[in-house]
Amino acid sequence: MEIPGKMSVIAPPRRKHAKNFKCLFCFLCVVAVTTSVWTWYNGEYAVADIRNRPSHRIIKVKQVKQGLSSSFSRQNITMPLMKSANITVKNSSQTPVLISKPLTKKPKEILPCPKLSDIPSLIKKRTMNLSEELQISNAEKIILGTELSSIQQAVNGSKSLIHHKARFNSTGKNFMESLSAYGKTVGKYRWFPGGIWQPANCKARWKVAILIPYRNRAHHVPIVLRYLIPLLQKQLLSFAFFIINQGNSLLFNRAMLLNVGYLESLKYDEWDCFILHDVDHVPLSEINNYGCENMPRRLISGADRWNYRLEYPSFFGAVTGLTKENIQQINGFPNVYWGWGGEDDDILKRLKIADIKVHYAKGKIGYYNVIKHHHESAPKQPERHKLLRDAGLRLKNDGLKNLEYKLQSIELHALYTNISVDIWKL
Repeated sequence: MEIPGKMSVIAPPRRKHAKNFKCLFCFLCVVAVTTSVWTWYNGEYAVADIRNRPSHRIIKVKQVKQGLSSSFSRQNITMPLMKSANITVKNSSQTPVLISKPLTKKPKEILPCPKLSDIPSLIKKRTMNLSEELQISNAEKIILGTELSSIQQAVNGSKSLIHHKARFNSTGKNFMESLSAYGKTVGKYRWFPGGIWQPANCKARWKVAILIPYRNRAHHVPIVLRYLIPLLQKQLLSFAFFIINQGNSLLFNRAMLLNVGYLESLKYDEWDCFILHDVDHVPLSEINNYGCENMPRRLISGADRWNYRLEYPSFFGAVTGLTKENIQQINGFPNVYWGWGGEDDDILKRLKIADIKVHYAKGKIGYYNVIKHHHESAPKQPERHKLLRDAGLRLKNDGLKNLEYKLQSIELHALYTNISVDIWKL
């Protein structure tokens, strides 16, 4: 069409389907977004019952996330976060189905137990009756209370593990890992067969093995356990009692039995320190530290049989403590002292030769009472003075290095582990 006096304008041809095409594109976009959102929504909350399916395989949700992510990215949409889930399919042609799983909470962090100085209500001087005729069953009732019956069942169930103890050690595990299945809660502590205790509500600062060498002192064992276990629990220590019984008629050899107890106890757990404890000594004060600070250490400063003094100032017997490193440094304890006396002085001399500083308890905190009934001391070692003079010469070869012994039996009890052993002169 031409207009007079004006330039001619040619109108472009109309696109009949442009409007329809634009509407169709918008519709497809809406369908794609809706499909993706619907797939995510169903995948997030669907629950598949796979119990009756004969075979299936698990596809990690990461793969589906990637597929959904690419679908969303084509539409320039941010994919919502998904909870962790698994997809179960019977075969490759089956549509994956998401199985939602509850989010697991992080385990609560267990804080260290307080230091001894921060523990309230520790008694400076306990009232004790060491003259009573106490049976081990009575001590168990006092300490275990209402849990006694279930603990006895656990002890009986765990006895079969003793025969397989060597197998556990050969696989690199300690025996404690096997006993953990039989653990019980007693008050604020976790108990395990063999008289092994761990605080239930905090992480113990120290793991302590109490080594008690003895022979023919069955009357003393319930009494010392009845008063020592509550003390160690109040100090919030992880601890265990190993009673090493000399199972022959030779003269008593305390130091060699301590070597046996040291090696055997390490098969149960990695202990921070070891308390070498006479079976007839009971501490008066709950402040007397049985933890592993300031080791090696003499825990006793006096006993009632010596009017709360010591037999001589350098006395290093009755109740002493050493770390694993201390014991290794001095090659354990001497094996040559058959009969009473001399071995504790030999141990002290070894520590001095190795230039290891020794700490000593002082004052009333280190007072002990001695169980007097059923008490017969071993005959004295007649050559102890000569052996003591040669202690330095024997240090490298007399101790853990040349130790020989034969296990007769290992018995797990509710309050302690009994190790009966045959030893002989080397």
